[in-house]
Amino acid sequence: GKYSWVLPNTWVIKSSNADSSSLILIAGNVGGTLSVKAKTVCGISEAMSLAVNTISQPVTPVLLGKTELCLGDTGSFSINKWKDFIPNWFINGQLQASKDSILIFTVRENLVKIEVSLKDKNCSLLGEMATVNVLVNSVPSDSLLAIIGSIEVCEGEYDYSTFYKKTKQIALDWTCPKEAEIMQGQNANTIKIRFNETPADSSFIGLYLRNQCGVGTSVKLKVLRDRTCDFWIANSFTLGSSNEFDTWPITGLDNFPKTSILVYNRWGSKVFESIGYKKPWDGSHNGNLLPTGVYYYVIDRNKEGEKPLTGSVTIVR
Repeated sequence: GKYSWVLPNTWVIKSSNADSSSLILIAGNVGGTLSVKAKTVCGISEAMSLAVNTISQPVTPVLLGKTELCLGDTGSFSINKWKDFIPNWFINGQLQASKDSILIFTVRENLVKIEVSLKDKNCSLLGEMATVNVLVNSVPSDSLLAIIGSIEVCEGEYDYSTFYKKTKQIALDWTCPKEAEIMQGQNANTIKIRFNETPADSSFIGLYLRNQCGVGTSVKLKVLRDRTCDFWIANSFTLGSSNEFDTWPITGLDNFPKTSILVYNRWGSKVFESIGYKKPWDGSHNGNLLPTGVYYYVIDRNKEGEKPLTGSVTIVR
């Protein structure tokens, strides 16, 4: 006898004759009913039917989870469109035991690569692999961590810097002694610190590098009081002498370049004026040495909260 086959829509016969008792079929993209009738000299039999389903190729899943973590954190990723499929999870290329839609793991390395593919329960079909790299906020290295700047300081402003390259993941937290304040540059490679008074001998500039998890490393630079820049105004000096006091000695102005210095004679006439004190006064006015006697000064260091200093200086021969 012969057989008459009716195939589901989109299904086709791969081999064998369409009227044979067995067929090899290529499944279409939808299921349906497969039926067959037998034809003999006595007639046609009733149809025998079989419901068939098509199992689709697993889709590529979408990984859902936090892609920036800290060392020691517990991370998790989940997938969508996984129903009727078995997930195969990988961490850094290693197959994991989990066959659930959620993978839970602990971050123990600086780079974590998460991969997953779906496997069909019946046909063992594998879908495309989905991959995501997790950025791990590791502890900043202290190999290049150092503070560069003046060790001996006075009142005034100083710059301090570090070679450590700031990144999006690394913050730089600077600290300074109680006698000082950070004027600019917090969280930058270079800062400007103003010492409002000379520091104690056990004072430190500090730098703490921390990642976004609040974990980091630190370094300190000990700063000392520079004895040579204590503010001091001589009350006399000698004209035309060969000793060290042949000009009017004033110390402690190196870090106050905008200092205003005015000197008057006893009649109130101005005999000397200077902004800063890089060239000390030699006791002259308009190129001529002044007579011996007492002169009066007003020195304004332009220091916040400090009044101009007044006093007298005596010129001797």
